[in-house]
Amino acid sequence: MGGISDQTLPTYPKVRRLVDEHLRSYHRYRLQEFALREEQLLRQMKAAITELEARGKPFTQNELCEMVGTSRSNLRKYPHVKALLKQKITLHHIYQRRRVQPAEEELVQRVKEAFIDLADHGEHITLVKVARKVKITEEVLLQYPQVLLFLEQHGSQKRKPRSERAEELLNLVKDAINVCKASGQPITKERLSGMVGVDNASLRRYAEVRTLMTQAANEDKQQRQERRFQAREEELIQQVIAALQQLRDKNKRISKQAIEKVVHVSDICSYYPKV
Repeated sequence: MGGISDQTLPTYPKVRRLVDEHLRSYHRYRLQEFALREEQLLRQMKAAITELEARGKPFTQNELCEMVGTSRSNLRKYPHVKALLKQKITLHHIYQRRRVQPAEEELVQRVKEAFIDLADHGEHITLVKVARKVKITEEVLLQYPQVLLFLEQHGSQKRKPRSERAEELLNLVKDAINVCKASGQPITKERLSGMVGVDNASLRRYAEVRTLMTQAANEDKQQRQERRFQAREEELIQQVIAALQQLRDKNKRISKQAIEKVVHVSDICSYYPKV
């Protein structure tokens, strides 16, 4: 400026006062301009929010910025505008979280399953553990009346020790085995777990229950194989008797090979002792 450096100018009092006055005036101008722009943006945002809310559904920041005609980064430069933006978008996020939450009936069922799973593992049941199982925070869980009622009814009860739970399941499996035997149904681990109402993996966590189920299933399988063998043996005995009579009637030589040919079974004596 006029061949004078920036460092030299401030050494002149009158010049320094003139520059300071100019800078203060410019600063006031910028503040006034900023305030006017902020007020203008607030009016535009409120008008846009009113219009978006009239549509009856929450809106996003992008939708709001598009209607105002500026970017989010620009809006956030203005404190009052930023506060209004944060308030409205927070309400939108709350709505979104609630919208994706499960139906109450579904959540109650998931809570019940969490209770059963925790009990089967012999764990102490707490709200935190249940919430972790159903993948929902404790605060959200307590917002559902039916869930709250279920927790009040069951949450305060002292859970059974693992030994008591094992004994209870053992008795249930025994009852299921007796029912299968009385009705003639095959005894399998899958059938027993279905009758008890507890999945096979959970039942197998208890050694006594696992042993009982395995033993009952194996014994039933062996008994059924023996009965099938006996039935087949009795059937073949009758066929051999008929074959003997047929050979006599035709005055043919009776031999093991001749009988096997008639009944269509080879090496019959090796497999069926009674025959």
